[in-house]
Amino acid sequence: MNKIREYREQELRCRQRAMYDPAQSWKWLAEAEMWEHKAHQLRASLLEQPNAANSDDKSAPSVAA
Repeated sequence: MNKIREYREQELRCRQRAMYDPAQSWKWLAEAEMWEHKAHQLRASLLEQPNAANSDDKSAPSVAA
C-alpha cells in the first residue's frame, strides 16, 4: 500500500506542477496520468492476488480424513 501512496503523491506533484508551469502543463498532466494508471494497476493486482489463491483452493478436490 505504500507504493500506491507514493504513486498518488507523485501524481499530485505533477498536477500541481502543471498549474505553476502552464507552458509545460501538457507534459505534467500526461505524467500525472501515468502515475495514476500505475497506482490503479498496482491496486488491481493486489486485489486479484487473494482471489487467485481462493480460486485455486476451490478447484482442488477436498480430501476428507
